[in-house]
Amino acid sequence: NFKKYSATIMISGTGSRMKSVSKEPKFMLKAGKYSFLEHVINSLPINKSEVNVISNQSDNEKFLGDNIEIYKIEKTSSQFDSLKNAEEHFKKQTNFFLCSCDCFGFFDKEKFDNLVEANKSDVIIFGFKPSLMQLQLKSSFSTFCFRDELLIKINVKNIPENDFYGLAGFFWFKNGLILNEAVKMLEKENKKLNREMIIDDVIEFMRLMKVNISYIPLSKYIHLGTPEEYNEFNYWISKIPKLL
Repeated sequence: NFKKYSATIMISGTGSRMKSVSKEPKFMLKAGKYSFLEHVINSLPINKSEVNVISNQSDNEKFLGDNIEIYKIEKTSSQFDSLKNAEEHFKKQTNFFLCSCDCFGFFDKEKFDNLVEANKSDVIIFGFKPSLMQLQLKSSFSTFCFRDELLIKINVKNIPENDFYGLAGFFWFKNGLILNEAVKMLEKENKKLNREMIIDDVIEFMRLMKVNISYIPLSKYIHLGTPEEYNEFNYWISKIPKLL
């Protein structure tokens, strides 16, 4: 039996990219039999009695079950601001997954548990080999480079030429204080970017801060955050129901 961990799932985005697919909140969209949120909870080693969501829309409450804790924040315009506004929540979190609501993956859980138990990692990231479609959607994901099991650099929304994994949209943290500190420091250090800051920027800043970051390769990664990926997934799941 593998361990189950608590999780915080972000459902505070606008989901604007998916409005062409449905007007429903993104986390409620069905992909096969399950909603995005259900896929995340069912696929990762998450304790279903320790699931929190960060929400900035009061309408979300009616879609969530009684067993999910909601941490409400004010409406925000970016993922980075949502992280910043949830500081009080993260302060109390230990040994937890921080997840997007639109992606999930599969990996060697024994290797993961051993890495956590070794107590040398402050953060664990997850890497995937991009599909042909994902390579065409270049700006939709970040990557990271590595050498001999060592994380070299996170390339935010950028694909290098070789030796890289795609950076999955979920992470494990030893505690939330590390995350809060990095968010605060990055905000102070930040020189004006020509784009919105995201969690990937925070992880790269942690690397520069010499935070201990390990990585686990994924055997399978499902990202549903673009209409193209969502439609592709639903096509294949309708043809091969046992795909997952």
